[in-house]
Amino acid sequence: MLTDINLKNADSTESFTDQCRIENANYFNSTLGEKIYSNRTTVERLFSILKERYNLEAPRLYGFRKYKRHITWTILLYLVEKLIDKEQGITNNKFPWNR
Repeated sequence: MLTDINLKNADSTESFTDQCRIENANYFNSTLGEKIYSNRTTVERLFSILKERYNLEAPRLYGFRKYKRHITWTILLYLVEKLIDKEQGITNNKFPWNR
């Protein structure tokens, strides 16, 4: 997991004392960390679409396996929908009834 750096009562990343915060800051400032963090908005946008279209916000499922299975099927459904959209030449992410 890569999170943004929270300075939280520190002047700079060099003044961190917690080892986990130091490792996160070093990784975040590396080229690989910057590349991964730049893709974070894409992933967040996908989760937003999945929450809106397929009700992932509150599925009322209990248990890790049931929720994981629900998410797996939801992502598969989304990919099938994108494949159909590609064949039909649709390039936007609007809801099917709002195109």
